[in-house]
Formats: sequence, structure tokens, C-alpha cells
Amino acid sequence: MSTWVEHKFALIHGDDADERQRLITAWKIKHVDTTWGEFGLRVCSEQATWAEIYNALNEPPPMGADTVAVIVPSMDDLLIKKDIPDAMLRLLQDPPAHQHFLGVAFGAVTEAKGRGLGRAPWTQWVKQGRICKVGELAPKEAPGFAQQCAQNLGLKLPIDAAQFLIQQVGAHPALIRRTIEVLDLVCSSRTVSLVEVQQVTFRLEAQSGFAWSKAWKSGQLATALVALQKSFDDKEEPIKLLGQARLEVERIARYLEAQEQRVSSQDLPDFLGLSSRQAFLIDDIRRVGMRLRPKDVQSLLHKLTQCDRDIKGLTLAGARTPLLDLTIALSRAWAR
Repeated sequence: MSTWVEHKFALIHGDDADERQRLITAWKIKHVDTTWGEFGLRVCSEQATWAEIYNALNEPPPMGADTVAVIVPSMDDLLIKKDIPDAMLRLLQDPPAHQHFLGVAFGAVTEAKGRGLGRAPWTQWVKQGRICKVGELAPKEAPGFAQQCAQNLGLKLPIDAAQFLIQQVGAHPALIRRTIEVLDLVCSSRTVSLVEVQQVTFRLEAQSGFAWSKAWKSGQLATALVALQKSFDDKEEPIKLLGQARLEVERIARYLEAQEQRVSSQDLPDFLGLSSRQAFLIDDIRRVGMRLRPKDVQSLLHKLTQCDRDIKGLTLAGARTPLLDLTIALSRAWAR
């Protein structure tokens, strides 16, 4: 982290909101002029264009300040688009000493050749250590991450319980941390059991949350909306529903990555993070993966991240609208 924070022109992307916010704060402490503090920081709009970013960087600094600091809070779309104006491109390739710039993307941006971060000047930034990626865990790494989180709270999480936890909530760091925090409250023995993981994650088929995901995975929008309403009536936690959706979409993303890397059928379950007992899921993953394009999956991942942000912002008002919109998008994608 320390190496990345040192860069005056930097980029952070990924869907771990907690870690992303921590690193943004560290970058601001390092690069926002202390004379003016937050008053010397310019934050562009979420729909900022390259022209707006260029103008913000080239505005004169406040009186008494030596530097200009600019943060772009939502660069997802700009990073996907190919065209960068020449003037802005020169700044990105050879940043002036008095300008400080941080770009933020709320989802993980692809690094595939010729797309996203796989194009200039971002390939150069990757080599220079200017780009920090948060929130992506390989399926094999996730149980160990969960065990470390548990250990930090004084809990013992056996490997079988850790693997079951990942199966339930997916390999997403923020969801894993939140689940461990709940287990910290309910686990009196300080050794987490499979039963306690099941009680916390609770995704039995009879529950409305599971019925919701089962419906949109079948492309049954009307049924999914009814199940979603029932989950609201049952006081189902929106973050748990979001975790179910994220797990399924990330599996599709991993499948497309496997196809690009020509992973063999024999190695595919392990690549997707599936146990031998879950191999039956591959047929459905393949069916959906063959119909969706990479940009479709990227769009769904972006919707999941946006939904997560909206849910947190609507804690008092509820999360109906973000989850309704997400349900429609998921149903349409799986029904293709």
C-alpha cells in the first residue's frame, strides 16, 4: 500500500468499499495540501468528462498552496472508453509535479489486452505501481482470508466452516468481514461451528432470499419480484440478497475468464471455486456464460456495486428501489 500511496497520479478500482475508502483517505493525507486541507481538494462530478478533469487539474491552486489535488470519484465508464483527449493523455503519461490526481472506479476494471486497463496509458501505470486493485479474492484465497479476519477478532474459524462461509456469501472481502463481525457477536465459545455459519448466512431453499435468486436465475421476473417482496416482509437483510447475486455474477465472470484462458473442463470446477459436490452448477453457469458478453457481465458487476452503495445510503428508507432495479437486470441477463 505504501508504494501505491506515494504516487501523485494514481488510480484505485475494485468492489471492496471498506478497503477502497481506507486507501483513498491515506492518499488524501499524503497528497492534499495541508495549508488548505479539504478546501484545496477538488472532487469532480460522478459524470465527469475528461475535459472537466483536465480543467480541474489546470485551475490555479488556492492562495498559499503549492499543489492542486483532484479526485474523480467514478471513473468506471471513462476507463472503459478508448478515446482520451491528447492534452489529458500527456498529463497521464508525464504528470506535472504540482498536480495530484486520484481516479476511483467502484467496480473491478478488466485488465484484458486491448480493453479497460489493458490499454495505454494504463498498462504503463500498472508497471509503475500507480494502480491499486481492491476487493478481488481468488476462490482458493477466500477461506484463508476469512480465517484471518476471524483470528483478528479472537475467533477460531475451522477450515470447513470457512469454506462453507465462502460458499454462502462469495469471495467478497467486505461481505466476509461483515459476516465474521456478526459471528463475533453470536459465537460464545469463540470457535465457530458450521451450524453458526449456517444460522448467520441462512440460505436454505425454503427461505424467501433463496427463492428470489432461484427465480431470477430461471429468468422468471414476476416470480422474482414476488419473492423479493416476501423477503422484505420477512425482514431479510438486503446485504445478504446482494451477496447471493454477487456470488452468481462473479461465477459467470470467472467462467468467461476461464474460456479466455482455455481452462480445461477437468480444471474448470477448481477455477470457478466449486467443490466436487457443486460440479452440477457448471451446466447452468456455462449456459449463461455462453449468452453474455464480457461487457454485459461488467455492467452487472457495476450494478451490484452501485446497489451496494445505494443500500448503504438508504439505511433508514429501505433498499426496495435498488434491489428492484437489480432484480430486473439479473432476470433479463439470465433469461437471454
